[in-house]
Amino acid sequence: DEIVERWVWKMWEMSKRREDSKYRREELDIEINWKRVNFWQSETIFNRSQQLRMPKSQILFKTHFTNNTDREQDYSLRAE
Repeated sequence: DEIVERWVWKMWEMSKRREDSKYRREELDIEINWKRVNFWQSETIFNRSQQLRMPKSQILFKTHFTNNTDREQDYSLRAE
């Protein structure tokens, strides 16, 4: 019920008319009638259409440094 109620309130906010805006949410009730709803479960079937392949490596960052100074240089890279 909770998921359906959240959807109902979202739809209400998106579709209400100007004259409906005078009502506060606390003044409205949601009544969900499940009498004509049918639920069924079945076995899940999974078919793999292609063989799994190993992922290709991707270059995230590439650079080249030339140190033309007398001092040592440090460089740090962090990728998340």
